Amino acid sequence: GNTMTCSYGDDGAFDVPVRVTDDDGGSATSSTTVTVDNVPPSVESVANDGPVDEGSPITLTVTATDPAGTNDPLIYDFDCDNNGVFETGGVGNQGSCIFSDNGSFTVGVQVMDDDGGSVVSSTTVAITNVAPTVNIPSVDIGPSQEGQSVVASATFSDPGAADTHTCTVDYGDGTGPQDGTVDGTTCTGPAHIYFDDDPSGTASDPYTVTVTVTDDDLGSNANSIVQTVNNVAPTISGIPTNSPVPQGQPVTITVTASDVGVNDTLTYSFDCDNDGSYETPGVGNQGECTLDPSAATSTIGVQVEDDDLGVTIDTVVVGQTIDLCLDYWSGGVTPATGAGCGAGELLQTVPGPISTTFCINPYTGALSWSSQGACADNYQPHVIPDDGPLYYCQSLWTGKLRHSGNGQCSAYEVPGVIPG
Repeated sequence: GNTMTCSYGDDGAFDVPVRVTDDDGGSATSSTTVTVDNVPPSVESVANDGPVDEGSPITLTVTATDPAGTNDPLIYDFDCDNNGVFETGGVGNQGSCIFSDNGSFTVGVQVMDDDGGSVVSSTTVAITNVAPTVNIPSVDIGPSQEGQSVVASATFSDPGAADTHTCTVDYGDGTGPQDGTVDGTTCTGPAHIYFDDDPSGTASDPYTVTVTVTDDDLGSNANSIVQTVNNVAPTISGIPTNSPVPQGQPVTITVTASDVGVNDTLTYSFDCDNDGSYETPGVGNQGECTLDPSAATSTIGVQVEDDDLGVTIDTVVVGQTIDLCLDYWSGGVTPATGAGCGAGELLQTVPGPISTTFCINPYTGALSWSSQGACADNYQPHVIPDDGPLYYCQSLWTGKLRHSGNGQCSAYEVPGVIPG
């Protein structure tokens, strides 16, 4: 017939020649121009490999066709933020997007042929939250001492760049997690004081310091470091006593001590003879010592120990005195009694603020005192406290004293000593 159909593999203007021939072999030719319009591609599917983690690329794969087939190469572009701008070019029919937060997001797809024909489509991607990663914390002082303020901190990272964060610091001593401060990607805890190196009986103890970071999607991670806390020995600030005490009575020593480890238990002991052995336990912070009766002054050692092996020692000097009755007329010397001294006698506490001179009879050893500080030429002086203790024998009949030069007293005498 006079009709024919032509098919074209691409758009454009095409010249179509026509020839007509009759049955006697006569023919004529002519031509016509046909215009073929472009047909845009069509999208069959848009797939993705989600769900993926926030901060990680998700791959998008587009299946599209074009009536022109290979005559119309296709170009693929992607709109990751779904704002209508296809800003991300594909590689072949694939593209990738990265999301800074978790959630469900729409990604736009545009497929365009080389003649400007285009089609758009979309896919929904699922992005999962990723918990932050916390690096090993640090403590500004390490090791530290009990009673000392420390601050722990740690840096962290999160592939979810849009996430916000909170953090806590647990210093590991039973006080529990404490709110920290987040600045950028650093968590800093509040200042913390370890009040003891616990448990007792050790000079130092480890504490596990844990920093926990949580994002706004409740993703959380933690890391920790071991902090060593050293014991601090007690401090002695004062040793008051009831010195001087009367000869023969114990002296009471009271120790004022403190410990920066406020939970430490303090134990007090005393070295009454100052030989380096603290043989006398205290009652609380007090102790009693009986002094050498011959010593005007004695040094007493004091030891304070906490329950974590911390020890501090110190000394205190104490004194003792004896009350004597000194006869104005004869110069005789007798120990004072509870009734005091008689008429014509002076009550003297020895040792006292000033020295006291005694005179020893070279023949009998009888003691007398010199109000002038000097003895007769043939009398031996003995000054208290300069010349040390003065040993004597006291007569049971007269109460008078004589110097016990040989260290022995008779059956009718009582031995004694004037401390010096």
